[in-house]
Amino acid sequence: SAEGNILIGTQNNDFIVNIQDIILVVGYILGNDTPSENEFYVSDINQDQIINILDIMMILDIIFES
Repeated sequence: SAEGNILIGTQNNDFIVNIQDIILVVGYILGNDTPSENEFYVSDINQDQIINILDIMMILDIIFES
């Protein structure tokens, strides 16, 4: 079971880091959505306690390295 496993960068628990995850993070940054504790953890890629453009850039890096 994959339940309980967390993949950094994936927001929608599909275990794939892609553009859908970036859209969700942009929603958090713009204040359209409030992330849960787990969503915040996987969104804050650089673990600086802030979800911002740096995290989006790091998610893009994960996507391009895949």
